[in-house]
Amino acid sequence: MVEMVSNSRLPYNLQVFTVSEIADILRIKRAFAYQLCADGVIPCSRMGRRVVIQRCQLEGYLKKLAGETEPKEEVAEAAVG
Repeated sequence: MVEMVSNSRLPYNLQVFTVSEIADILRIKRAFAYQLCADGVIPCSRMGRRVVIQRCQLEGYLKKLAGETEPKEEVAEAAVG
């Protein structure tokens, strides 16, 4: 019997993630995660044939993404209030 692994069991203590793990974490399709890496949106490195993302690179990307959305939310709140 095959046991399904849920997203809550991802190895968050790892320092390097594969593109598939990043896709699971971000809840996006693997092909889209590869495209983001290829476009340089998510910083990545190559280890042989594998594309890997360091934990600090992922955290930096997420912080940058959160920083880009904050002003838009503030503008929307100002328009409502």
